[in-house]
Amino acid sequence: MQDSAPAAATLDYGLSQRALIAVSSRTDTVAELDRRLSTLAELDDADRDLAR
Repeated sequence: MQDSAPAAATLDYGLSQRALIAVSSRTDTVAELDRRLSTLAELDDADRDLAR
């Protein structure tokens, strides 16, 4: 039985690259996602502070 990890990694990398290219052409979407992720990170930090 052959190891399929290198092939899987290559496929994963290729899919990631295509997704990145598709998203990079939509800077408005990227900016909105970045804003939402920052908000989530801030909320997570606040939850941790309340748990202490």
